[in-house]
Amino acid sequence: MTGRKSEISIHRRWPAAALPFGLLLTAACDSGAAADSEEDVRIVGSATIEPISRIAVRESGVEADVSGRGTLAGLEDFCAGEADIANASIRMPGSDAPEGVEDLRAACEDSGVEFVELPIGYDALSVIVNTANEDVTDVTMDELGEIWTQDSSVETWSDLRDDWPDEEIALYGRSEDSGTYTHFAEELFGDPEEFSDDYLEEDGLDELAELVSEDDYSMAFMGVGNYLAAPEEVQPDIKTVAVDDVPPDALSSAEGEYPLVRTLYTYIAVESLEEDGDVEAYAERLLSDGRSILPRAFFYPLSPEDYEDAQERLESRETGVDE
Repeated sequence: MTGRKSEISIHRRWPAAALPFGLLLTAACDSGAAADSEEDVRIVGSATIEPISRIAVRESGVEADVSGRGTLAGLEDFCAGEADIANASIRMPGSDAPEGVEDLRAACEDSGVEFVELPIGYDALSVIVNTANEDVTDVTMDELGEIWTQDSSVETWSDLRDDWPDEEIALYGRSEDSGTYTHFAEELFGDPEEFSDDYLEEDGLDELAELVSEDDYSMAFMGVGNYLAAPEEVQPDIKTVAVDDVPPDALSSAEGEYPLVRTLYTYIAVESLEEDGDVEAYAERLLSDGRSILPRAFFYPLSPEDYEDAQERLESRETGVDE
């Protein structure tokens, strides 16, 4: 599977430093000024959740440094005591983590970092293709597995279905530090080690959407909110497809019918909650206004009851993962 419009091969995943858009998504959230004060709340983790955090920061009025380097990279910093809050597009991995994924619950415990786990919304991890590929409107989980497995024999769309184009599939996706990558790989294979390395890696979400928009026979995966928030100039050229005949919409996600649905989480360090009122103000705003904030970032909110339960966990300082 090769790129059709890029001059570089996409037969391999490129390290972030080699990508033209592989930049750290770090910026201040207050009036565009740099947030480099040691007193600023430090929020790390998921690039998928970063837009949600930016809204909550702005509306809670706190000073915060928000970065979206990826769920696993952010949780590593958080469990090392280097951040107040970590966003995660998967639940914090524990002792049952797949091979190659660190037991971050143990890492937090070893560092003495107590935390409160807060579910904040739903995401329908979406499969994205170019709108020029008119025949492709749905795909099955089995077909996704055939495409994204190590040493895949699938080269063209027609290798999957006879009535699909006899054109090579160009694959783009997120890096191993991304919770989106981990969730997609686990849902397809159970073990991320089985996931292909035969694709171009891009963690810049706008850039990922742009890559698909420029290649008629491409495929990528990203959060539904990131797809819906893609730059206006690329939106006419990209579309989601149904998976196992289920669209990635709010209803199918809330009811658990969409195969790639996932819960989004925020982890709050207890020490930060106790020592910095801004941390608590941010968390309270995120939960109390979640049903307003999530849709504005193009993600799906929890039920009022679920937000109430999360609020109780925050107020009682209920620590650890909610098993």
